[in-house]
Amino acid sequence: IKGGDMVDTTPEAARRGPLSPVAADAGLGVCVAVGLLAAAQTRLGPQNGSSPRPLDVWAIALGTTVAVAVAGRRRYPIAALAVLDAVTLVWFLGPYPGRLITLAPLIGCYTLAVHRGWRWGLAGGVLTALVQIIAIRVVLGDTETVGVVPTAILLSATAGSAGAAVGYYRAVLAATRSQLAREARARDERARRLVAEERLRIARELHDVFGHTMATISVQAGV
Repeated sequence: IKGGDMVDTTPEAARRGPLSPVAADAGLGVCVAVGLLAAAQTRLGPQNGSSPRPLDVWAIALGTTVAVAVAGRRRYPIAALAVLDAVTLVWFLGPYPGRLITLAPLIGCYTLAVHRGWRWGLAGGVLTALVQIIAIRVVLGDTETVGVVPTAILLSATAGSAGAAVGYYRAVLAATRSQLAREARARDERARRLVAEERLRIARELHDVFGHTMATISVQAGV
């Protein structure tokens, strides 16, 4: 037991690899944050206006917040999506360079749909699309917002749909495994019942044979 959770130390777990879901999410969060900051520093991708604000300690704080939100997305999917949307809005209000920050909330939309179902995924996708449209509208102005709306809606819908599909697949897989486990237990119980019935039949036959033999011996001894 480590950190209040059971740790699997079987050979199968060793073959699966040393990374737990928490460690994998933490690594993903760090990679996303570093990638966003590196893209902003090198001015990779679409930019925000003609003179965006250079990266400073607040930009690094926003990147750290993204890493923390992605790391905790499985345990707190709603809070993680809310934080990622808020970071996106603050980033554009900065304004800091680059629009790749809009990809971070898509991870939250996907995770929310996986763990809470398509209804929560739809709500999260709508919220994310609205936040991105508002954020880009503040920076770009009315003339360029029309082209942003379809892209934001399409990306949010794609992330939510992918998460809902994965969640449905996992639910079906879990139900199938549960059904197979029940069938296996039923087969084991039937096999044990057949073995017990066979033992009882053999015991009865032995009892009858032994009783008959003893009766014969008693009669012959009496004679």
